[in-house]
Amino acid sequence: MLHSDIIEEYEKIIYEHPPVKMIIFPMGKHPSLLSNAVAASTAIKEFLSSSKQRS
Repeated sequence: MLHSDIIEEYEKIIYEHPPVKMIIFPMGKHPSLLSNAVAASTAIKEFLSSSKQRS
C-alpha cells in the first residue's frame, strides 16, 4: 500500500540526489508486479548502462 504523498516524497529525493530519476509505470503501480516486469527491467538496464558511462 502506498501513502498519498509518494510522488512528492520521490520528487524531494530527486531534488536532493541528482541525477536520480523517477519512473512512474502507467499500470500496476509497482515494478515488481508482472504487468510492469518488462518495463521495469528495461528501465533498470538503461540506468545501469548510463551509470557505467558516467564512471
